[in-house]
Amino acid sequence: LAEGTLRTVTTGTDPYLSREGLFVEGRKGDVLVLRISCSGGAQSGSVFWGTEHEPGSAAQRQVGFELKGDATLEEVRVPVGAHPQWAGQAITSVRIDPGSGAAGVQIRIAAVRLERAAP
Repeated sequence: LAEGTLRTVTTGTDPYLSREGLFVEGRKGDVLVLRISCSGGAQSGSVFWGTEHEPGSAAQRQVGFELKGDATLEEVRVPVGAHPQWAGQAITSVRIDPGSGAAGVQIRIAAVRLERAAP
């Protein structure tokens, strides 16, 4: 951690951060908001999740996002609640893949929050 942000450098081409042990009821309209940056040019990232009945990350439970890749923090809004395997599910883990580029990319994450849709 430095200056209130998590900072890391990728060591491979498929970096990720994950959080297990959650229990969040997914709602239609939920948005995962990331305040994030990366270096190395434009990157494609993804958010994956596991559920109570289907634990772990899987391609059928993911939503992609784009990053500018200019090392400037940006707010990225990932509409997880629009995905049919989010709403109505007990979300037990979240995995953020912050990019898909080469090793050596600098990643900063200043915030991750879930904007809840009304029940």
